Amino acid sequence: METCRTCLFLKVACVCATSANDNNPFDLGFIRLPFDAVLAQPSAYHRLSMAYRPKGLSRRSVLDHLNHVFTEFEGIAIDEKGRCINVAEIDVDEIFRTDADPSERWLSDFLRAGMAMPKRVAQGRVVPRLKLLWLALAITNPAQAALVIR
Repeated sequence: METCRTCLFLKVACVCATSANDNNPFDLGFIRLPFDAVLAQPSAYHRLSMAYRPKGLSRRSVLDHLNHVFTEFEGIAIDEKGRCINVAEIDVDEIFRTDADPSERWLSDFLRAGMAMPKRVAQGRVVPRLKLLWLALAITNPAQAALVIR
C-alpha cells in the first residue's frame, strides 16, 4: 500500500490523502507553475535570483543542480494551463540554449540580479528559464518558491 507524502500514514488511514490537485496545499509532490506574467515581473525575478545567490553555485553548477533536482523529482507538476509536465524529461541545456551560449553568461546576469532590482519586466525568451529555476526551487524549497511569486 502507498503512504501519504504529507503525514506518512497509509493512504487508507490518512485524512490528507486527497488527490494531487490545487485543492490540497499539503501535497509536497504537486506543483503548479505560476503564470508567465508573474515570473516575468521584476520583483519575482529579483526574489528568484536572491533565492539562488546564497547557494554559491557557479554558472554550470546551476544547470547541474536543475538536472539533478528534475531527475530526482517523483511528484506531479502542471503548467499554468493545467497540462502535466514530465519533469524528468526536461532538457535544461535546450531551454538555457547552452549550444548558443556555452559560457552561460545569462546565468551570471541572473545571479547578479539578486543584488539590485531589475528595472524592466523579463523578456519573453527568458521566461522558460525562469520557469525552470522556479520549478527547481519549488521542488527543493516550496515555502521559498511561494515567497518568490507573492
